[in-house]
Amino acid sequence: MSNTEVYVAIYQTEYDIELKVFALEEQAWEWRDAVAREAWTEDFSEEIPVPDFEVGQKYFDMAWEFEESVSFTVQPATIDWPE
Repeated sequence: MSNTEVYVAIYQTEYDIELKVFALEEQAWEWRDAVAREAWTEDFSEEIPVPDFEVGQKYFDMAWEFEESVSFTVQPATIDWPE
């Protein structure tokens, strides 16, 4: 078999770490955006002031300023399948 490229998304808060693996990088960033939309109203009193495609980046930038223990990263990884 050959190697497979995947994308590891890591969402870290003060209390928990969630890790998901995606076949496509776009899917990992879509998860970031979904997490951000859900958390926005809990963490900030205002409505989401940015376009939908920018919400993930904006949320995590703002959350980092207020709470250093919140982060979201996406890292490529290679799965080496045995022959």
